[in-house]
Amino acid sequence: PLGREAYFEGPFGQLAYSWMGRAGGRPAILAHAPFTGYILPQAVQSELEKANIQIFAPSRPGFGNSAATATGDAGEVGAAVIGAMFDHLGLESAPLIGLVNGFVPAIRFAADQPARVSRILNLGACLPLDTPQLLADLPQHHRVLLDLATRSPRMYELVMKLGYRM
Repeated sequence: PLGREAYFEGPFGQLAYSWMGRAGGRPAILAHAPFTGYILPQAVQSELEKANIQIFAPSRPGFGNSAATATGDAGEVGAAVIGAMFDHLGLESAPLIGLVNGFVPAIRFAADQPARVSRILNLGACLPLDTPQLLADLPQHHRVLLDLATRSPRMYELVMKLGYRM
């Protein structure tokens, strides 16, 4: 809808991307959720233009107009797409933004190539909480609340209301 979609050959075939903000502004890469797409609210676009920022948003393989040729771990595939976007734009380093579950490949890329990520920002997140190690590493109060939410949604609601009131 922005009329800014472009394509390049990446590690998994054709990769589609678009951009938002000011053309030629300071570049940043947006790793978005599969269904988020390319559009941010007009107020965000206006602020990006005022701040002289241009955000590039690649679509991972199988989403948008990117080829559906990638197989394997979604985090690894997404990180490879981010790296391909950096290379395509000729960026040595830039800020990286993870939007919703786009933060998984963003963090993976930042962990694999920290020198290329000048800053990282995450906006929202979705995590599957069925991984024993993840649950074991959470603070005790988080584990208790998740357990309550699973076993007794009404008790969870009561505890959350008490916490909010306190």
